[in-house]
Amino acid sequence: NRLAHGLRALGAAPGDRIVWCGPNSLETIAVVHAARKAGLVAVPLSYRFTAEEMAYVIDNSDATLVVADADYAPLIASVRGEIPKVKACVGYCATAEPKEIPAGFVDWRVVVNGQPDTEPEAPDASGVGAQMLYTSGTTGKPKGALRTTTNAAIVFALLGELGFQMGNEVHITTGPMYHSGPLAFVSLNHSAGAPIVVLRRFDPEAWLDAVKEHRVTNTFSAPTQLKRIVSLPDDVLARADCSSMRCLIANAAPV
Repeated sequence: NRLAHGLRALGAAPGDRIVWCGPNSLETIAVVHAARKAGLVAVPLSYRFTAEEMAYVIDNSDATLVVADADYAPLIASVRGEIPKVKACVGYCATAEPKEIPAGFVDWRVVVNGQPDTEPEAPDASGVGAQMLYTSGTTGKPKGALRTTTNAAIVFALLGELGFQMGNEVHITTGPMYHSGPLAFVSLNHSAGAPIVVLRRFDPEAWLDAVKEHRVTNTFSAPTQLKRIVSLPDDVLARADCSSMRCLIANAAPV
């Protein structure tokens, strides 16, 4: 709520695009929720892009705000002159080691501090949760695909087919949230009240340890990550415990 109010205070109006960029973190999840509450269109941006590729997506999406991880904010700062529609850039540090926010960026803590905890005034419900996801650009420049509505009946049918037990789920991130699949299942689980175990970047041994510690029940993965898990040394696999996992979704390639 405080972040949603803070984004509005920076000049964001319902329907505006807000670009977020960075590895998985609590802040990226907060931005997705805050954008929904403020009626903004969230635009995920790959942190693996070059500065020029970032500038293209930010400008092409007509974004008025950019929120970036401190590790990648300098790339955006280097092309600030190429994104004239952007009113403000916000930087945050998601790691234990403090990182400096580039000049010209507003510190996340400044945006949030002093804002009320109350729900912001509800935006037009027809646009709540809208997102613009960019294609991979295999036949040219990436193109923004705007998603404005969700069919609740289809979503609940999907959850039923997957055997989800809402109120009794724990989700773990396996891929980066700027991809549509990982983002969708993080958003779905968290919006339904399920805890999310957030790994900044995928590491197979850390992933197994987290599944065991937090009794994870579901995840969304690409086959590459699954292959890295089953290829771990026998002694590592011997101490693993995935018995809590009820639903593991593999997507994007044969497995």
